[in-house]
Amino acid sequence: MPFDSTKATLDRIVEALKDDKTNAVGLYGMGGVGKTTLAKVLAKRVKEETIFDNVVMAVVSQTPNTKIIQGQIADSLNFKFEEETEQGRAGRLYLRLKEEKRILIILDDVWAELDLTTVGIPFGDDQKGCKIFLTTRRLQVCHAMRCQHQFQLDALNEKEGLSLLKSHAGISDESPTLNDMAIKVAGECKGLPLAIVSVGSALRQKTISEWKEALRKLKMSKLNVIENVDRDVYACLQFSYDYLKSQEIKSYFLLCSLFPEDHEIGLEELVRYGMGLGLNLDADSIEDSRDQLCAMVDNLKASCLLLDAGEEDFIKMHDVVRDFALWTASKQNHAFLVNAGISELQKVESQEQYMAINLVEWERGIMLPDGLMYPNLQILILDAYGFGLTLSKASDAFFEGMKALKVLTLTQVQLSMKSLQFLTNLRTLHLKYCELEGISSLGMLKRLEILSLEGSVFDELPDELGELSQLRLLDLFECSTLKRIPPNVLRRLSHLEELYIGSSSYSSWAGEGMDAETSNVSLSELNSLRRLTHLLLHIHDECLPKDFAFSSTLQSYEIQVNEDYDSFWGGRRTIAKKKFSKSRILNIRSGKFTTFAAFKALYPTLEHFKSSNIEDCENIVPTIDPMGLIELKSLQLQYCYSLKCIVDASLRQVPATAFSNLVELSVDHLLGLREICHDGRPPKEFLEKLESISVYHCHNIYTLFPTILVQRLHKLKKASINYCFELQKVFELEGPSHSGEENLVLLSSLEELALIYLPELRCIWKGPTQYLRLKSLKMFEVEGCHSLTYLFSLSVAQSLVQLEEVIVRNCGRLEHFVSSEEEDNKGKEIVVAANGNDIPLPKLRKLRIECLPSLISLCPKNYKSTWPTTLEELLLTGFGNSAPSFIVELEAVMKTAIEKLRILLLKNSYVQLCNTVLGLLRFGLPNLEILEIYECEVKVILQLEGLTADGQHKFLLPNLKELKLTYLAELESLFKGPIHVLGLQNLTNLEIWRCNSLKHIFSLTLAQNLVQLKQLEIGNCEELEQILVVDDETLLNNKDHLFFPNLFQIMVNECHKLKCVFPINIGRHLQQLQQIHVREANQLEEVFGHTDSADLINNKEILLPELQELSLFDLPNLTNFCPVGYHFIFPSLECLCVLHCPKITTRFSYSQNNQSVHAEAKASKTSKEDGSAEFPTEIDGGIQNSKEGGSAEFHSVADWSHFDFSDVLPPFVEQ
Repeated sequence: MPFDSTKATLDRIVEALKDDKTNAVGLYGMGGVGKTTLAKVLAKRVKEETIFDNVVMAVVSQTPNTKIIQGQIADSLNFKFEEETEQGRAGRLYLRLKEEKRILIILDDVWAELDLTTVGIPFGDDQKGCKIFLTTRRLQVCHAMRCQHQFQLDALNEKEGLSLLKSHAGISDESPTLNDMAIKVAGECKGLPLAIVSVGSALRQKTISEWKEALRKLKMSKLNVIENVDRDVYACLQFSYDYLKSQEIKSYFLLCSLFPEDHEIGLEELVRYGMGLGLNLDADSIEDSRDQLCAMVDNLKASCLLLDAGEEDFIKMHDVVRDFALWTASKQNHAFLVNAGISELQKVESQEQYMAINLVEWERGIMLPDGLMYPNLQILILDAYGFGLTLSKASDAFFEGMKALKVLTLTQVQLSMKSLQFLTNLRTLHLKYCELEGISSLGMLKRLEILSLEGSVFDELPDELGELSQLRLLDLFECSTLKRIPPNVLRRLSHLEELYIGSSSYSSWAGEGMDAETSNVSLSELNSLRRLTHLLLHIHDECLPKDFAFSSTLQSYEIQVNEDYDSFWGGRRTIAKKKFSKSRILNIRSGKFTTFAAFKALYPTLEHFKSSNIEDCENIVPTIDPMGLIELKSLQLQYCYSLKCIVDASLRQVPATAFSNLVELSVDHLLGLREICHDGRPPKEFLEKLESISVYHCHNIYTLFPTILVQRLHKLKKASINYCFELQKVFELEGPSHSGEENLVLLSSLEELALIYLPELRCIWKGPTQYLRLKSLKMFEVEGCHSLTYLFSLSVAQSLVQLEEVIVRNCGRLEHFVSSEEEDNKGKEIVVAANGNDIPLPKLRKLRIECLPSLISLCPKNYKSTWPTTLEELLLTGFGNSAPSFIVELEAVMKTAIEKLRILLLKNSYVQLCNTVLGLLRFGLPNLEILEIYECEVKVILQLEGLTADGQHKFLLPNLKELKLTYLAELESLFKGPIHVLGLQNLTNLEIWRCNSLKHIFSLTLAQNLVQLKQLEIGNCEELEQILVVDDETLLNNKDHLFFPNLFQIMVNECHKLKCVFPINIGRHLQQLQQIHVREANQLEEVFGHTDSADLINNKEILLPELQELSLFDLPNLTNFCPVGYHFIFPSLECLCVLHCPKITTRFSYSQNNQSVHAEAKASKTSKEDGSAEFPTEIDGGIQNSKEGGSAEFHSVADWSHFDFSDVLPPFVEQ
């Protein structure tokens, strides 16, 4: 966000969102002023500054679609809906968003009040961690959406506008003439970014004369046409539109406005519509039309009239630009009708003016009306941008008044193809997921060039299809009911260029010897189609005719053999994208060796090859392709048990260019694989471009990359080697010397290396490593490599300047991370001289060291590693008997590297290591957010003695959010010493489990600092007597002190010496408490316990307004929920469970007047003593239970919801 005025607005928005009292913030301003851009910058900033844990963004638009909005939010959160209805999805989304502690939901382009409940967005008091930021053109929308803060985004000032214009026009300060003209042009743009960018892009590299003409046109074309869009924006857009080079590019620009607002427009769909309208007439093929469209789209994007959609081959149109395009089309007497319903089609006046109609929100499941008269209509789209369940119906006369139609798209319509008899000008026909009758009538559409029957229901292609002599594209994708294509139909389509039959579509191609009258079409007919260049096909190998081979004229193809549908390509939209992206893919599953001969003409152009379960094949080259698959980019091989190598160079048939373009190699379960290249003399260009390799379960390979292959891996970026149980060496550096190659550098591009469960691996790099330079390595992971004794040589370690993440775990014999000894070419150990004594790791961000029982040191003697101040995450696990030298070494480097540490996890480690790491806490750790300690011999987590409250020790752990302590058998205290130096004001989650020496958690003095604590879980602490020690009872009744004001959940489990959870005085502070769960505490007498000062309180009525769940289970000595005389009120309670609490005397009742549950403590008196049971002593989800029948489990909210307390609790009686 480069401009000061916009940045100032952004800063104010951020400050508003930081305010705990703010639920919603609105930004309003005219169209084109930059609201969406600011929203995207805001999303990035609040995430980087960790103001929110999560940020999601959804575009609402002028015609909101609830399902689309829900889908956008769900995609950002990486979860999928199982529900179909909007209401069901809203419920699921609501529960998911409630899990977020701090989330910002950005709603872009809101035109009217949006019901957040309908979408499933919790708001306000319902979820204070969920905040809304919205953008709109109207201040009234901000008010309707209850935004506490509204900010107007103004236009740029003169200086900022000029700067933006010069940037997009490419004007430097050294051009005074153009600078003077730019000032005047920028002035006409009135500071509107959208206008400035479009004009500046149009004038890039233009002469001074063209600038003058531009200024004249801008002054002359001031419009005043649409509310909330400044006329200057339209004037600038008009100028950019006029500057487009051809009528064809203008037509495509206008065509983009026909799609719904904020729709991601597929270029494949666009080119098919354009061809139907007669655009690209000079193109020789559909592929040429695509190329022309791509060039025009690039031009439109450069003119800022179109936007990237974030996905390849998809574009978007800014809503203001779209409005302008629709206005322009209507001005040219080619009106577009969008955002209308079917019923409105009948009411439209001057129907003859409309050239294109797209009914975005048309009614489903209806009978389409007859009698519509649109004589000049060329495009009709009744698409479903969100699929429904009910088909609409069209009569045979529906199209009678639309005889000029050239492009027709129908989705989920039941119709007879006879109804299309009037459409003799039709060139593009899309019938998607329709039920079709009378399909033989297709033969009447003689001008048809593009025919897509995607997902439609019909059982047979008619013979009449062969009469469509102009047909160039046939799309039968997902036609699952198609059972027969008669012989001699396809071969008659002499102009057919593209055929798509895939994804659960037709697969019943005729085999040899079948009766011609009853059989289906044979694959051999494909070779009769001389113009066929694009093919998508799913087949079984038994359908391949004898001696059949696919034609080499195919330019783009995706062929699956014996494969489950979509398992390789990944779904419907991916297919559509790949159809457009000219991919060349072959996937053969369970193929007989003879199957591969059918594809021999495709191998020279094949780019992506996946094969599994190949029979009787020992290598890929030369056995499958003697020419070496020279264009192949990715190779995936699975379960090919007879395969011994990828390339067999011993056969002397392998060309030098074999696999010369291979970028990605993946092998999985090749149990017979011994080597990548046999005979040790790989082809000259073999693997020169390899960037990624993954190897899984190849148990017969001993050396992955011999020396001669390592020298080829100039571009290798990622290597992942997993579960290869006999692998001993990954990179071999032995063999012939590198004489004459002083500048040789090996593996310099490697960024990620993962070695997982390689039990026999003895060396990652075997041999002299002086040429090895891992200067690009960022991520290094080693796990389960029990034969490794070291990771890096000294010279290699000194090259790790980009290393960010190191994970090393479960390596039983690993002694050193870095060794000063390595082997020479003869296998003799030598000591390698190094450059200095430091091993710098300047970018190390994450270090996880787990279960390395033999570890002696990180670095060799007399050397030390230097860690950066960027270390964010440190995990140390399983150091039960660590060497003292490692501990001393670790302490030395950590003292200088903990300034930005965010996550610290210490598990199952020796007492000396624990004390060393925990001693770091005394340095303050200002950025630490998560601290977890598990199964360690510690008595105190943080020793505060000797620290003062000023200087560098003030406010230790100020940003700590989560503290988890588990299996600390000797822990006696969390903090020892003057607690006033602690700064735990951001602690939100405290979990303590199985700390059996711990007698109390924290003091009252410390508790007053825990203002953000939301979750408190304590379990299996056998000696725990008090959660909260009242060290200063005067604090309890001091109104200036708040205790746990944001506490959300209390869970106490199996703490048998605990007498109460909290003192009663704390109860009235818990205004955000929603859950209390207490179980199996044998000595617990009260949930809220009596204190001496409790008797001094006059008002003994305590309201817990947010409490929703209360469960008390297996508490044999519990007598009261609270002290006698106190009265708790729960107006929001949904779930109440009291089981196996035989001594409880608290009366639970229900008030119909205020819909609240009440809990009143009375003096102990059993039901037998007073002769009646005034209330149920056991309650589970509102159902009274016998003592023998209670469940021993805590139930979820879902188990307890939807019952009426009035049915199971006695009525509340006012005292």
